[in-house]
Amino acid sequence: LSKLAPGVGTLIGMATMPAFLGATTYALGTILVEHFEAGGCLDNLDIPAMKKALATRFADGRKVADRMLKSAEAVRLP
Repeated sequence: LSKLAPGVGTLIGMATMPAFLGATTYALGTILVEHFEAGGCLDNLDIPAMKKALATRFADGRKVADRMLKSAEAVRLP
């Protein structure tokens, strides 16, 4: 719906995309780190299990990304 108004959809996307991408990177990173630390490799990566864990880790990543964005706003120079 926000895409109907010129420029509004772009502004909303610019505001939400960093948090979404940060949460996704955090979720995938933590899943892969745990897999590799347990002795796994790319050949035995369990994709269905990874998909299940992604939802939980995404929620955690969202919190981390939000904290990082807030702290970045706090130290932003005028």
